[in-house]
Amino acid sequence: MRESTVPAARLSLVSVAQALDVHPFVVARVLGHVGELPPGLRFEPADIERTRVLAGLDTWWQGDEFLPPAAPLRERALIRLLMQKLVERRLTDGQWTLAENLCRGLSSRDRPTVRRAVNVMVQSGVLRSRASWRGLEATVAPGARARVEELAAGGALPPDLLEGAP
Repeated sequence: MRESTVPAARLSLVSVAQALDVHPFVVARVLGHVGELPPGLRFEPADIERTRVLAGLDTWWQGDEFLPPAAPLRERALIRLLMQKLVERRLTDGQWTLAENLCRGLSSRDRPTVRRAVNVMVQSGVLRSRASWRGLEATVAPGARARVEELAAGGALPPDLLEGAP
């Protein structure tokens, strides 16, 4: 009996994007930038992880964080955990991350609270943002490092982060 020489099924651009929870354009942009788009946009399973690394995709929220069940304590806990994650991931030391990573892994219930807090932090100058070939990136502004570390350690959350919390 002859062995089959039929190649294993390859993945579509949409399949890779779905596995990474991003828009297909993100996959095409990232791989196109580094010159690694495969012929016919047909991908190997290993391309999913390679694309995740090249794109800088990082799931910040694992779902195992302790969160009170009801507002406003839940919103306060989310904001406090965000501050801790900024410190843990060294964004207070000048590291940059994709802005979407700040919410990656959050439930649809909690995503608006963190997005609002991130927007307030950008508007107030606590976070800086920049456009890169990967997408919109964020870091803690150099002058805000001590404040973010203080909030991560349990300091009182400023009213502007709490205003409008659902």
